[in-house]
Amino acid sequence: MKHFILLLTVFLITYSCIKPEEGLEQRFLKYTSCANQTELCLCEDDFENAKMYFDSLFLIDVKVHAREKYNFGVLSLKLGDTSQAMNVFTDLYQKNYAKKYPFIKKFSSEYSNVESIQEDEELYKKCDEILKTDQIANGKKYFDNEEYFRVVMLNVGKIKQILKGVKDNEYSNFSINTSALYLPIVHYYQFKGLKKRVSKNSSFVSKFPIYKHLENKLVYDQELETLLKECMFKGKLCRYTLANFQAMEGFKTGNIVQYQFNDYSVVNNPKYMKDSIIEMLDRNRKSLFLESYSDYFKKAVYTSKMENEGMVFPKLILDIEDREQYYKDKQAWREAANFIICSVYANTFQFNDDEQAKNQAKNLKESFYN
Repeated sequence: MKHFILLLTVFLITYSCIKPEEGLEQRFLKYTSCANQTELCLCEDDFENAKMYFDSLFLIDVKVHAREKYNFGVLSLKLGDTSQAMNVFTDLYQKNYAKKYPFIKKFSSEYSNVESIQEDEELYKKCDEILKTDQIANGKKYFDNEEYFRVVMLNVGKIKQILKGVKDNEYSNFSINTSALYLPIVHYYQFKGLKKRVSKNSSFVSKFPIYKHLENKLVYDQELETLLKECMFKGKLCRYTLANFQAMEGFKTGNIVQYQFNDYSVVNNPKYMKDSIIEMLDRNRKSLFLESYSDYFKKAVYTSKMENEGMVFPKLILDIEDREQYYKDKQAWREAANFIICSVYANTFQFNDDEQAKNQAKNLKESFYN
């Protein structure tokens, strides 16, 4: 009976996914819903039902993202379909995803050679140049922050030109995630967040006078943000990366901002959170096409167990001598045939001092076992 209900659910999802009159955003919502269900099944080692949800996902008129491709490839391996797995890994390898998913390099000798697209190569070179100018200005930001801001916004114009050329190009393999654009885009969102603080809090400028020049600056480019969203819909930007960009300006998504205070990093257990907080996180996460916070937590626990030999968040406090081995073990895990369920599972706490961090980490760690 349970299996019948699941089949019926998958059928209904599939039927609802192929309505031609639906817009891209509605289709993408259904795509991410299916993707979430596949990952929750994988967290329970329920490979057969994960395969069923993948079958539904592939019927949706949305460009399949690299994350889902990779997970499907690993799933195919575990189900014994090596040929299918090789097709998926070949596609990812040829689209420059070997760095993001290092396991696929294991089979590089079996991949067929494909001539690189000249236009893509030129775009990647342009991205490298954008990053180079960004980093030169970034290195001097405390001496001339206004010039740094000028370079960041100048780069925004260059980034827009690149994205306009690739977002609707079905023949291009270009992806923001495999380019050098991550930091230049991050710095735009960081300035956007700083502008908000300058506008709303006069004491912030008194404390950090280098940002005073932002009082008279416009730090919002709707065209860039629309292009990024469109690139996400078209499979040229990971939805979690877009969420990280927006988190940089202070958007509380419940997703990690890639900044950590030492090594005190865990995910809040929803069991110990106020309903109002979870509701707020879920609203924001849904607006960014992410799974609910509770589902996110399940995936965080799964990922931690996989990376840490069955233990949940065991490395809340790392001694310096432990870190080198910890990162070696983590890298070895990434290079094996493992699903990417929650690629960054830590939710950062901003502490005033080490003692406060230790106490918070200790309390949260105990909550998982009580």
